[in-house]
Amino acid sequence: MNEATNETTKLFSAIAAAYARHRITYPAAFLDAFLGHLISNPLVWECGCGCGCGLDNASVDGVLVAAAVHWFAGDAFNTEVRRVCKSGAVVAWIGYLPLRLADQRLQSSLDAFHSVTLAPWWPAERRWVEQSYAGLAFPAEE
Repeated sequence: MNEATNETTKLFSAIAAAYARHRITYPAAFLDAFLGHLISNPLVWECGCGCGCGLDNASVDGVLVAAAVHWFAGDAFNTEVRRVCKSGAVVAWIGYLPLRLADQRLQSSLDAFHSVTLAPWWPAERRWVEQSYAGLAFPAEE
């Protein structure tokens, strides 16, 4: 385990229960569409939802990463995705951007809090979220 991974593990381990209670959920329509691209009774690797597991070569039909790919994306991750995926596997990343409000005064306050007040505490990996993962190397054919 490299130093950055160890620090990330420590960060989330300390607050895992609270994080789970307040974490956003994803639209059922997205999950239905994702599953619609898979064979029946698929084996799907949901990355970033636990402490990791060993998977055999060419063993999974799909890979789903929900709001976590920025923590471990890169060549090593992409190599692992290609290793564990069967031919024709479906790979999807899903994420979110900061809340958008109709009231512009509230939105301005929220933007300042997000981009100014919290800025010193955002980890470097957060930039991928802000960019909607644009420029992040994808491990499969899009």
